[in-house]
Amino acid sequence: MANNKDFSKKLSKYANQLKKLSNSEVVVGIPQDKNKEHSSTKSNGSSTVAEDGATHEYGVPQAGIPQRSFLRVPLSTNSDKIFKSLEKNLKFSKINTKKALGKLGAMGMSIVLEAFKTEGEGSWKSLSDSTKEARKKGGGGAKILSDTGQLKQSITFEVRNT
Repeated sequence: MANNKDFSKKLSKYANQLKKLSNSEVVVGIPQDKNKEHSSTKSNGSSTVAEDGATHEYGVPQAGIPQRSFLRVPLSTNSDKIFKSLEKNLKFSKINTKKALGKLGAMGMSIVLEAFKTEGEGSWKSLSDSTKEARKKGGGGAKILSDTGQLKQSITFEVRNT
C-alpha cells in the first residue's frame, strides 16, 4: 500500500495532467498552413483547399454538387471508437496527456483518410456523367474527391492549447 506522500505525488501529477487536458484541443481537418490557393473550375479561376473542402463537406445543391462529408460524418460515425481510444490512452500512469491527444488526433485523421478511400463507406453520391467526361479529357481519375489529391493530402491534425 502506498504511503500518503506517494499518494499525494500521484494525485498532484494527475491533477496537472487534467489541467493540461482541459486547456487543450485536438482538431482534424485542413490547417491554415495547408490551405493553399489552387486552380479550380470557379469563375475567378481559383479557390483555397478549405473552400473546396467545405463545398464538398456540405454540398451546394443549387450548383449540382452533392454533400460528400469527409470530416463530420466519418468522425461522428466512429465516435464510439474514438472515445474508447481516448479512455484507453488517458491512463495517466502510462502515457502523458500530449501523447494521448496526439494519438487521438492521429486516429481522427486516419478515419477521415479512410473516408476518401471508401468514398464515405460507399455513401457518397457518384460523380455526374459530365464530371466523368471532363476528367477523362483532362487525364483525371474516376474516384470521388480524388482528382488532384490535394484535398486529401491537406488533411492533418493538430493538438492545440486553448
